[in-house]
Amino acid sequence: ARSMARLDHAGFEHYEISSWARREKGQDRRGGGANDPGPQPSTPNPSPLRCQHNMIYWTNGDWIGFGPSAASHVRGHRWKNDPHLGRYLAQSPQPPTIDHERLSRSRRTGEILMLALRLRDGVRLDWLKRHLSADDVRYRVIDDLIEMNLIERTDTQVRLSNEGLFVADAVIEKLL
Repeated sequence: ARSMARLDHAGFEHYEISSWARREKGQDRRGGGANDPGPQPSTPNPSPLRCQHNMIYWTNGDWIGFGPSAASHVRGHRWKNDPHLGRYLAQSPQPPTIDHERLSRSRRTGEILMLALRLRDGVRLDWLKRHLSADDVRYRVIDDLIEMNLIERTDTQVRLSNEGLFVADAVIEKLL
């Protein structure tokens, strides 16, 4: 907690569980909101120094991997390129792919929720209402986690509290 306070005071934005980026002058210290698949974080004026590579993963964006063993993800479909260099090169220009996985809607929603909660922006309440049924047990779990001070709710979002950051895996596991 001390390190977090020192980094914040030194001008860094804590934008993901284990990631910080230098804030620009005048940038808000804490924003909020979460994402549909692939959207940008809703922190007002987020630091342009956030790791854009990792933000694609954390916002459930699409990416194509190039080279042997490279992984790809496009709209809930994941796969890897064959790891064997000879087979990979022999199949040019279309490399052989392995480990195909197409996520179910429920699994994709759970992953988006998990990834959004890694970000300090959290998940927007309107996203929850659009993607979870009104009787989804996760609403009760969220209420319990709020009472335990592991998650906080604002008018627009749900996100990990400062205390929740230290046990994020356990918190997120309850919501999957």
